[in-house]
Amino acid sequence: MRFIELANRLKVTEAQLAVAIRHDRSSALHSKLLRNAAKLTEELERHDPESRAELREMISFFVRRSAQAKSDQAAEHDQQVALRLTNRMLDDALPETPVRTADDTPIPGSLRRGVADPQTLSRLLAHAPTRLVAIGLDKKYLATTRANADFNNTSRVRMVDLHLEQVIGQTRYRERAGPALDRCFESGAHAYVYPLRLPIRGPRMIRCEMTPIRDTGGRLYCGLMEMIDVTDRLAAA
Repeated sequence: MRFIELANRLKVTEAQLAVAIRHDRSSALHSKLLRNAAKLTEELERHDPESRAELREMISFFVRRSAQAKSDQAAEHDQQVALRLTNRMLDDALPETPVRTADDTPIPGSLRRGVADPQTLSRLLAHAPTRLVAIGLDKKYLATTRANADFNNTSRVRMVDLHLEQVIGQTRYRERAGPALDRCFESGAHAYVYPLRLPIRGPRMIRCEMTPIRDTGGRLYCGLMEMIDVTDRLAAA
């Protein structure tokens, strides 16, 4: 399993845990999710990268995690992990990039219906070829696909924990995306089309589809956003 899929799963599990703590009194559920998060964190720290690109992704993840840690002890631990990985970058004879396989994972039917566990959601975001984002109830990015990171000229790891407004700008957030996401979380799946001018392709029409995601226990813990360029489809209608 690639590092990015493990990182996706951890962020989605943490979002699920935060919702469970706020709205569910089951200590058994809390303990289960805490164990899952701890196990995923351990797997992330022990992950053996297959390329220097993945190693850089790991370093970025732990540096950012250290900066956002809620305790000095946690921050120092993540910093030490990042330091160990940085030293490995100096010595390791890894290939520059991994062997890429085709990203052709379709969106599962259960996700289309708004139900997904962290494993299903994280796998989709690690492999799907389209522009997808898992976004928390606080409107911060939990995970995104490579296509969406490339569209924003950054990496998937660097988009984690960014607020939606930071990514798309204040105007688009306040006039369209923010209210639409609120509607999605409150009332169900929602979609809208917006204009966007791209540097090379010029003016385009983008359809944003938002789906509220619940776990198998029925708890809403995040949303799934898909951005689709529908310009050519609309022109041919």
